Amino acid sequence: MATEWPEIILTVICSLGFISLSKTFIHFARWMWVMFFRPLKNLKTYSSGAIITGSTDGTGKAISLELASSGPNILLVGQNPKKLEATSKEIRDTHGSHVEVKLVVIDFEKVNGEERVKKMEETTKGLDIGVLVNNTDMANPYPRYSHEEDFEFLDAIIKVNVEAITWVTRGVIKGMIRKKKGAIISIGFASCFVVPSFPLYTLYAATKAYSFW
Repeated sequence: MATEWPEIILTVICSLGFISLSKTFIHFARWMWVMFFRPLKNLKTYSSGAIITGSTDGTGKAISLELASSGPNILLVGQNPKKLEATSKEIRDTHGSHVEVKLVVIDFEKVNGEERVKKMEETTKGLDIGVLVNNTDMANPYPRYSHEEDFEFLDAIIKVNVEAITWVTRGVIKGMIRKKKGAIISIGFASCFVVPSFPLYTLYAATKAYSFW
């Protein structure tokens, strides 16, 4: 009887190990499917309108130009009017006047949740919005330890990277629910789950992880 226990324990351990490896393999297979093999979605099937926050630089600007090429009308959201005008002009110059571009100036650091929702509801009233890209974000100006961050920055990065996604989505999603279709895309950051850490940018990585909620 005593000799049976090591065999039972070994069987249990092997079974748990197999289950753990299987879960890891399933997650990896799913990631491979989503990233490389899943058929592309035709955004035109959602609606004729798309909203992009943080649309005047980098990833947001590239997404705006790409979405405009597929046909939907574009609503650009940002805090700098001059940059919004420049992006709007580039879209019209690249894709022609058939793409309607609307600009929304909003500083997510300076408005509260209710104001954000109201602003988005007013802006999108009467528009057929089926795609929302939450791209706006805020990062540390330079690497530093968390205890060195000032209170104003801590408050601002949470407002922009966490609260803005929540309230903008809230202001848009009701229209998608009424139509029973829509796509909400929140741009995250690799340090949230691919690599184990992002030294001296901990707060940024942590708040960007909210994009995967």
